[in-house]
Amino acid sequence: IMEHEILTSQDEIEGIEREWEILRKCCDASIYASHAWALEWLDKFGSHTQPNVVVLKENGRTCAIAPFIITEQKTAGIKIKKLSMIGNGTGTTELYDLSILWCGEAEKIADALAEIIDQLDWNVIQIHDIREDDVSTLLYEKISSLWDTDEIVKIPCPYVELDSISDALDNASSRTRRMIRKTLQSLEEDSRIRYRRVDIPEEVKEAAECLKLTACLLYTS
Repeated sequence: IMEHEILTSQDEIEGIEREWEILRKCCDASIYASHAWALEWLDKFGSHTQPNVVVLKENGRTCAIAPFIITEQKTAGIKIKKLSMIGNGTGTTELYDLSILWCGEAEKIADALAEIIDQLDWNVIQIHDIREDDVSTLLYEKISSLWDTDEIVKIPCPYVELDSISDALDNASSRTRRMIRKTLQSLEEDSRIRYRRVDIPEEVKEAAECLKLTACLLYTS
């Protein structure tokens, strides 16, 4: 049996950290889909948006969390209520790596989310920035069949192919290399910086947590 609730306050969202992070790890989502990042983003932009976080449960177990928001604005005198994702209410997205968090049968979850979206109070939907996976692909198809939408177009993520090298600084100019190495040497001598290579699972997890904390602190500064 599929049931759902819609969280519309930060206090309610704070209370589902455990379920949120379990699902994030299940679908290997990035820190930009983390519970901590969502709260930091809402702290920064919450005055302009209304959370509509969908928590989907099957037989009492949380199987999906869709961190939606609704942003109201006026365009040419027309009141717009835009449904989008936490992280993109202002038209800017963190690396286009937002996610619907889920673990279970993709088809059932996508069907349930499409029905819930139909019940929300919006007149424009903008969720093109969700990371591609089975649920998002199915959800796009269902939304396209239910409402008037743009044609679904898959655009490959842009990337820069780097030559295989032993030192990342080899890609920089000689002047830049000298400046970076001189700066690092100075910081090390003053004990103002410590760094090491991360190459085992335990260290990778620790490094990811440090990155998440740093990103959250920078985002609120």
